[in-house]
Amino acid sequence: ATANIIGKVANGICDDLLSATFCVCWQKPILLAPAMNGNMWNNPVVQRNLKTLKEMGFNSIGPTKGRLADGTIAEGRMSEPKDILERIEKIAKNIKRQ
Repeated sequence: ATANIIGKVANGICDDLLSATFCVCWQKPILLAPAMNGNMWNNPVVQRNLKTLKEMGFNSIGPTKGRLADGTIAEGRMSEPKDILERIEKIAKNIKRQ
């Protein structure tokens, strides 16, 4: 998830298909995998928006530290797909138990 989509959804902005889907399905299990520039990730506004989504029940994984698109090494790299899949499976198992 980009800083943009995290901000839109946290503030109820649904002006494209992705943000509208998140806004409609907010009561369903949603897993965010943030990925962005390290400075963006550390921005207090981004952190506040992510906290808002977590308080609403959204799940989140990562980001991790690694090489980013801009060539820097920082926290902001998307979690590995295998780790994301493992989290999805864990969330799905909890749904089946409810």
